[in-house]
Amino acid sequence: MVALECGSDIGGSIHVPAAFCGVFGLKPRFGLLPKRGQGFPGTDAAEVELAVIGPLARTAIDLDVALGVLAGPDIDDAAAYRLALPAPRRSRLAACRLFALDAHPRARTDAVIREAIAALCDDAARAGAEVARQTPLLPDLDAAHDQYLAMLGTIMTRGAPNVKHVISAHEGFFLLDQQMRLRRQWRALVERFDAVIAPAFGCVAYPHVDTPDMRTSTLTIDGEPAVYGQQVAWPGVATSPACRRRWRRSARRAKACQSASR
Repeated sequence: MVALECGSDIGGSIHVPAAFCGVFGLKPRFGLLPKRGQGFPGTDAAEVELAVIGPLARTAIDLDVALGVLAGPDIDDAAAYRLALPAPRRSRLAACRLFALDAHPRARTDAVIREAIAALCDDAARAGAEVARQTPLLPDLDAAHDQYLAMLGTIMTRGAPNVKHVISAHEGFFLLDQQMRLRRQWRALVERFDAVIAPAFGCVAYPHVDTPDMRTSTLTIDGEPAVYGQQVAWPGVATSPACRRRWRRSARRAKACQSASR
């Protein structure tokens, strides 16, 4: 009902609704947009790993405008650092190198989603883009999902009573080590490809599910029931390698619109 809004995302809450509703959502890398005031009282002094805020809009151009306004260091960092996002590597689709990813070992993907990705890639190839559907550079999605779930579970149960498994600080650092190794693997892939075309979710928008337990509630994929909670694997592909920001000293204006999904 509005032209521009911000969402928060730790498990797909920006790009999944954007995909369901036919609008554009930008899930930025961790720390690109300050989250001051977004957390619960007493929990917003330190930013939580994985969690970000980002804009939703009617067009990718509007996302670019919003990113230029919102991105940058928080107050505590602003005295020494300013943001410098790189310009897009390609200006024409014909010059782009794309990698298509439509299957995940932990989540099913409906035929309508696979067909849409295939059609998009065919159109891109006809326009002159290089399209690959396999690469040895793709990280182990199964192992990456385990790391993502461990971090997500720790974050989501922060401060909750009767938590069954509370990890130690040493376990937490081990998860950060895993995340950094995953990030380096993805960096190698995106040095080879300009974009990864993948689902935001394994199906299109579905009827409301009123069962609150994600482990038992189901939705329909290819005409068969599928556990809803398994679908967090797709948002996890974009979330688990998104490590902390690295600011550069520069006065250059933010203009790139990265990781936009529709």
